[in-house]
Amino acid sequence: MFDLNERKIIEKFGLNCIFIDESNKDKKYRELDYFDHSLFEQNTNVKNTYLFDIELFKSFDIIPFGFPILIIDPRFWNNIYIDINQKYNIESLVISTYMTALLKKPTILPTILSSLDFLKYFKSLKQFYLQPQKNILFTDFWDIKDFTSLEYLSNLEDLSISNDETVVNIDFAKLKQLKKVNLQYPRENKTLYECTNLESIDTRYYEKDLTSLSKLQKLNFLSAYCDNLESFEGIKKLSSLKDFKIETTSKMKEFKNLQSDTIKTFYLYTEEASKLKSLDGIEGLTSIENIAFNGYKKLESINSLSKCHTLKIITFENCKIPNDIYLLSELKNLEKVTLDDCKDIQSLKFVEKLSNLKYLSFDNNTNILDGDLKFLKELNKKGVEIHFNDRKHYNIKYKEIENK
Repeated sequence: MFDLNERKIIEKFGLNCIFIDESNKDKKYRELDYFDHSLFEQNTNVKNTYLFDIELFKSFDIIPFGFPILIIDPRFWNNIYIDINQKYNIESLVISTYMTALLKKPTILPTILSSLDFLKYFKSLKQFYLQPQKNILFTDFWDIKDFTSLEYLSNLEDLSISNDETVVNIDFAKLKQLKKVNLQYPRENKTLYECTNLESIDTRYYEKDLTSLSKLQKLNFLSAYCDNLESFEGIKKLSSLKDFKIETTSKMKEFKNLQSDTIKTFYLYTEEASKLKSLDGIEGLTSIENIAFNGYKKLESINSLSKCHTLKIITFENCKIPNDIYLLSELKNLEKVTLDDCKDIQSLKFVEKLSNLKYLSFDNNTNILDGDLKFLKELNKKGVEIHFNDRKHYNIKYKEIENK
């Protein structure tokens, strides 16, 4: 029933990994005729379903998820799910086509999924992922116009949908148990902000400030692609927020109303020309431990950052490093400093004063203008891990650094 590769996977992972597939080229593809119920008689704890193309899974060294998985070739998905769910009350369903780039002889598949009506049979679902992989050799994985069937999932806690224009007609407020959402990238749907049990959001955000999120008192992780964000007004009401990641803050001129005593990690990334010239206001993050900037090429001062005395990790990537970078020496709790792809930096002598430093990187196109790096050898002997690219004017070579 299974080919050699499939048997090896089963031997490796046991019956937690179940295949419904017909990969034998000598046979015609059938649907329910090939569905073997005896497989499930041997595994009565099936709670999670992973819809996957078998060709990709053969190339995996490890299973992508830790829970029991049912793997179904997308060509056989129709009706099989209903039969399975009636017997096992599936709690996790992942539909994916991440096999396009790995197939040696790609096959153009037709659009498979045109409706989510089958979800009405899956009311026990706690996790639902819909993840197509687009490729020029393939048509879209779905052609779904109506997502309201998601409202059947009253027990849903974790939802992930990856597509450009989705989830425009669902009332998220009906999903009262929802805790985690990943939507890349939906049109705006403000009913999402009515889900008061949400703990994690990864999505596109269209508002100019954060006041729309004020009801999300349990939110501890927020990752948002922000086209219009100008102010952090409303962030104080997010009393559980610990991790905050923002992409594309091209309209932001300053960290206006950035005040939080709960945020530990703050990450900013922009692909566009940022207007930020200083980090004034960043000191409003009174408990910050990890901060990262990527793509900010107009910075003229980091003075306010030197007031964040709780910081342990600082990352600048693809940024302009101001001449007052030496002010980081005032942050005595710093353990990790990354200054990669930042072009010219006048000097690194300030790191000598960082008594808790464990890691330093100024890699790729970062260039230390004064070339004085001899002091790094002593830091390295004390256990500091160091990474950089050699340059002619540097007074040591990278090979002289011995990272353990």
